Amino acid sequence: MKKVALLVAIALTLIGCGQKPNSSSLLLAVKQPACLSLSVQFMALGSLNSDLMFDGEPIGGISGIDYDTRANQFVLITDDRGTNGGTRLFAAEVQSQLDHTLRITLATAYQLRTSQAKPHNVASDAIGVDAEAIRLLSGNRLLWSSEGDVAARLEPGIYLSKSGKFTGQPLSLPSELQSVKSNSTNLRPNRSFEALALGSDPRTYFVALEAPLSGADDLPTTVRGAEAPIYELDFSGNVKARFAYPMEAIAQQNEGLLADNGVSEMLVLGHQQFLILERSGSQQQDGSFRFVTRLFCAWQTEGSQSPLLNKQLVAEFNRLGPFETANFEGMTFGPSLPDGRKSLFLVADNNFQANQPTILAKFAIDFQRARD
Repeated sequence: MKKVALLVAIALTLIGCGQKPNSSSLLLAVKQPACLSLSVQFMALGSLNSDLMFDGEPIGGISGIDYDTRANQFVLITDDRGTNGGTRLFAAEVQSQLDHTLRITLATAYQLRTSQAKPHNVASDAIGVDAEAIRLLSGNRLLWSSEGDVAARLEPGIYLSKSGKFTGQPLSLPSELQSVKSNSTNLRPNRSFEALALGSDPRTYFVALEAPLSGADDLPTTVRGAEAPIYELDFSGNVKARFAYPMEAIAQQNEGLLADNGVSEMLVLGHQQFLILERSGSQQQDGSFRFVTRLFCAWQTEGSQSPLLNKQLVAEFNRLGPFETANFEGMTFGPSLPDGRKSLFLVADNNFQANQPTILAKFAIDFQRARD
């Protein structure tokens, strides 16, 4: 087993507010007001340098993360489709240091592919996948999503893989989530299956789109937000529930340059309660991007027939650390902390940019006041 160990030389003393939730096995049994009492505290920061190699290929493009409680390891997924090794899974051990840094040890790497596509590499014109999110299921199974590439005739999809084989079988999806349809709504290119989450029912999962379906709502602007759909689906593609998540407006935009805001990742807290990560990016004059990343708690009022969720700001991460350049795309609960709080990990996609490390940030999140 090959290992690459990295000790980050960054120590933060910034403290947010702070304290305790759960993973899919520890779903909260509290009412909606819990969303009004959450708090987040910065704990530690780690990174993988942009020039780091593993099995002869660069590390980067990390867009999803999940925590394996049995192995006490994290699983990372990269969205690269070709020139940097293709889509791969990484197993990583993460240790917190006394100086508020994270020691990250990459243990193994696996090629990931769909049943319709070979791994994309420099020597082949085979099409890879644009992986965005990953969740671990029972029975050594992996649930993961790809935004696809319409121009390359690769359908967006949600896939189920068996650990050890890593070939993703496409799951059936409702017609409105299929990119080729006859009606007026459609998945937007590069803005589709961005977030996956697991709840208490092992027969279903949740998927959130980064942006509204085309024809259903306009994209966010600097003056107005938009509604991103969230679906609860079973593994046969049947819709069990639909929600509409009210996204914020674009945080900032430089005149004539690109900017957006969208759902980046999500976690389930309990019945009709979610943690939603929103990431708003703005292009700078030099072509780089700056980000405003916010964590919201969203819930549906008990008994309500409206799909529109309520929401409450939990944290703005730029106020908790130097995260303006961090393109946070992955989020997971980690192990419980010694004081009983739950850890929350965010990972940033560096898009294989030179001198832009992959950032892994650890926080503590607290629900205690909701039960007081």
